[in-house]
Amino acid sequence: MAKHEPHKIKSIRNLTYFSLSDRLKYLRNVDFNVGSLPSSLVTFDMVSQGSSAMSQEQVGALFLGDEAYAGARNFVTLSRRVQEVFGLEFICPLHNLYGGLKLLCSIKVAPGVIVGGNSPSPRGVVEYFRGTYEQFSQDEAGESPGSIDMEKTAKFLAENSGKVAFIYIDLYSGGCLPIAFAALTALREAADSTGTLLVIDTSCVAQYAHHLIKNEASFQGKNVADIIKQVSALAHTIVFDAGQDAMSNVGGFLATNDAGEHEKHQNEVVVFEGLHTYGGMAGRTMEAVAVGLGEMTDDLQAEWIAFQTGLLAAILEEAGIPL
Repeated sequence: MAKHEPHKIKSIRNLTYFSLSDRLKYLRNVDFNVGSLPSSLVTFDMVSQGSSAMSQEQVGALFLGDEAYAGARNFVTLSRRVQEVFGLEFICPLHNLYGGLKLLCSIKVAPGVIVGGNSPSPRGVVEYFRGTYEQFSQDEAGESPGSIDMEKTAKFLAENSGKVAFIYIDLYSGGCLPIAFAALTALREAADSTGTLLVIDTSCVAQYAHHLIKNEASFQGKNVADIIKQVSALAHTIVFDAGQDAMSNVGGFLATNDAGEHEKHQNEVVVFEGLHTYGGMAGRTMEAVAVGLGEMTDDLQAEWIAFQTGLLAAILEEAGIPL
């Protein structure tokens, strides 16, 4: 690919660079807790989710906001886009990923109930509802990086029959190691055989699709859009944080083809987020998210993000900075 951005930059915000002595002073002032620094003192923020810049189409979409309490036209637009991109019929809008986790746990989790998964993300929410979280480890090396020990997983499901609320899978295991597609397929089979719900966090599904194209032979020659549908089809329910691949400031949703599960989402979202036709999002946000969902399926954009991230990693490694 060309080693330049596949877009024109039409707006900039100046960054402030601080001397080493200034940085040390600011860090000492907050006892070296970078989470206590105001963003004005942070030049590069590698933690926050949510895009600080949107495409011109997303910015334009903000002017199409229909802020009706019920039945906003933007909800219709977002629903159609989710159907197009993920192949899933029903959508429940949310304010972000943790809104989805809280919603799922409020429906599924109670004392004595167990949730399994490959990411640490759900643990706090599961335990808040007095459930137990069992984290599956992924193979970080060996012949099949990203694989999961399915023998242990099957034993876990069999020993806890009737107690497992759902299995939660993050495509990047807490933001790091991508899960192998074969492991996803095996997890769906195991979930179906035991009547367990499989929930997949697809917030980074475009980047995951690009990873599969580059690293798994069976996906070479395919495009990002088709693989997103293939991955989503393995889930009973997906949860999506729009601040990640969709490059929105905020927003998210649960989506499923199961009308019964969707009805539970609709009933519960009013308690925690808002009416089922806007959840935790304004109408204009839903419109911007819908645009972002379409844009994230662009193969060139996925290629650029992967290249840019790899370049940053190489520069840090060359400088001896651990990452």
